[in-house]
Amino acid sequence: AGSTWRPLSPGSVLVTRSPTHFQNAFLRILRSVAGGDLAFEFLRWPEDLSCGGPAGAGRSSCSVREVATHRAVVVWPYDMQHMKFVELYSLGMPIFTHSMLWRWTTRWAMMQGVEEGGFNSAAELHEGCDPSMLSSFNISSWANPWSLPEEAWRCPAFSTNRWLPEPVSSALWSELSEFALRPHLLYFESAAGLLDLLARLRLEDLVAVSTNMLAWKEDALLAASAFWRALLGRLVLASSEGGCAEALEPYKRRDLAMQPGPHPS
Repeated sequence: AGSTWRPLSPGSVLVTRSPTHFQNAFLRILRSVAGGDLAFEFLRWPEDLSCGGPAGAGRSSCSVREVATHRAVVVWPYDMQHMKFVELYSLGMPIFTHSMLWRWTTRWAMMQGVEEGGFNSAAELHEGCDPSMLSSFNISSWANPWSLPEEAWRCPAFSTNRWLPEPVSSALWSELSEFALRPHLLYFESAAGLLDLLARLRLEDLVAVSTNMLAWKEDALLAASAFWRALLGRLVLASSEGGCAEALEPYKRRDLAMQPGPHPS
């Protein structure tokens, strides 16, 4: 509890797992070109971390404090949100993640449709869900978090084929993922792009990124705490007066959305 990023091992970068084990192929590329002026050690987390203790299958004996000593971490955006991303963000640990969120976030558990096509199934295109919507629809301007504009529902939220996601729907809904809404993430498009970022960003630059991440986290905690405290207070008051539905109305009109990060569209 209370741990934050402390880059005591500035020469090592963690690479997390994804359900497809994509990180193994990616690591081979990184390790094959790393060296010389770019002498970083790329470590799989948790497989390559033992921290002096026994490591079980698929897990590490490292504490949170020990994980937070590495220079940065690569986190794959394979779902709309997953816990290791949130926990690493809370540490203020600089996070590199893939910029093509539409290819990642709608493939896995949270956005997986009930009736899913097979590996050889064709991608489904949906009437009314066309690319023009992406240029005219501004997700960050939504003022009502409790309902979505009617045009958004032309693009189904749940993927019917994780192997060939429908690009417009996936692009639209990926903008509501944690990987798009949280600021101060470091986006890359390829192994070469990641290596270039690591070469250009000094440790001082990463410290500034970490400071901004922690400041955003504190603001988000304050906003969430204020919202729930006020809402619960109104519900308690309304329950004593016999009407809870009216107590929710002011909160259906509040803008609760945090400012999205600089995710490349």
